[in-house]
Parts: sequence; structure tokens; C-alpha cells
Amino acid sequence: MRVLNHTAFVLITASVLSLLIYKQQIIGIFTNIESVKEQCYSVIGIAAMGTFPDMWQGYLQGPVKALGI
Repeated sequence: MRVLNHTAFVLITASVLSLLIYKQQIIGIFTNIESVKEQCYSVIGIAAMGTFPDMWQGYLQGPVKALGI
């Protein structure tokens, strides 16, 4: 179980870091308007920080459901 926790942590952290590293390319997919891009750049850090607990909660739902907690 400990290895699974570490693996999940690494994968979730990699997802969040990928969001932060490739933010310009990701936002560029959805808009070409510079003012909108600037607004997105200013909030993407907050969105990335919110992604980590959300993904961790999703990872924990499986064992919680299996144990009937």
C-alpha cells in the first residue's frame, strides 16, 4: 500500500507540475485573446493548487468505497 501511495503522489504531483510548466500551451489551445490569456495566467497557480487535493481525494475514493467506510 505504501508503494501505491508514493506512486499516486508522484503521478499527481507530475500532473500539477505539467499544468504549471505548460500553462502557456494549454491556455493557448482555448483562446487567442491576449487579455483572456493574461487573466488565465494570473489564476492558473490557484487552479493548480486546487487540483492536487481534488486528485488525491479521487485516489482515496477507491479504498473508501471498497472498505465500505
